[in-house]
Amino acid sequence: MAKSLTQKYSNPNSLFVSSIGFYGGLVLLWKDRFTCDIACRDNMIHLIISSNASKQEWLLSCVYGSTHYEMKKQQLDFLKDLGDNVFQSWVVIGDLNVHLSRLDTSTSRNSLDIISVGLMDMGYSGIHHTWSNRNNGKGYKRARIDMALQNSNWIRDYPDSKVIHLPFLGSDHCPLLLITESNVIKPGNVWKFYKCWLRDPNCSELISDTWDSSLGNENITQNLSKSRRNLSKWNREHFGRINFHLRQLQQNLSDLQA
Repeated sequence: MAKSLTQKYSNPNSLFVSSIGFYGGLVLLWKDRFTCDIACRDNMIHLIISSNASKQEWLLSCVYGSTHYEMKKQQLDFLKDLGDNVFQSWVVIGDLNVHLSRLDTSTSRNSLDIISVGLMDMGYSGIHHTWSNRNNGKGYKRARIDMALQNSNWIRDYPDSKVIHLPFLGSDHCPLLLITESNVIKPGNVWKFYKCWLRDPNCSELISDTWDSSLGNENITQNLSKSRRNLSKWNREHFGRINFHLRQLQQNLSDLQA
C-alpha cells in the first residue's frame, strides 16, 4: 500500500518500514542529490546525511513512537544508547506518541525524558497541536505528539533551523516541515511550469502557436523564452496569482484549525 501511495511522487529513492496492523510503518523518500547511509530498527529509520558540502554529515532519526509500553521502552533505550555515541548534529523527528509537558496535551499520554537522551525540543511555529482524535484537527482531544528534537551540535551547526506545523490535510496528524537553514536566500524570479496547466487545452495550443509563429532565424533558447513569457501572461489572466492564493488559503486553513 505504501508503494502505491508514493507512486505519484517523483522522488527516485524510497524506503518502507512495514506497519503492524494499523499501527506504525514509515515511508522515506529522498532525491539523488542527497548522500544517505540508512539503518532501520524498531519503527525508526536512521540516516547519515550529507546535504551541505561546507558542513559535516548529520544524523536524522525518523521515528514512529510505539503506543505499547515494552516497544516504547526499547525505542527510548536505543535512543539513549545512540545519543551516547553521536558526535555530530542530530535530529529526531516524527510521531513520537508522547508529550513533553502538560501544556502540550488535553489527553493523558506519557511524557518523554528527552534530557536523558541528550536532546532538546526544537520548538515550532504554526498551530499548537499536531494530533486530534478526528481528521483535519476537528476533534476535541488534541495534543502535540509530533515534534523534532535536537542535540547541542545541531544548535551549533544549524542555528537558523526551524520546524513548522503545516495545516491538517485529511489526517488526524498535521505534517511537520523541518527547515535546516531558514536564512538561505532563495533566487528571485524563478520560473515554474505548473503541472495543472496541462489540464487546460489552451496551454498546449498556446505553446504550439508560440513555436509556429516564431521567425525562422530564432533558435530554441529564444523560442523557450518567448513561450515562458506567453505562459506567464496566460497564467495571470486565466488562473490569477496561484502562489498568492495558495498561501492565503493555507493561512486561512491554519487559522481555522488553531
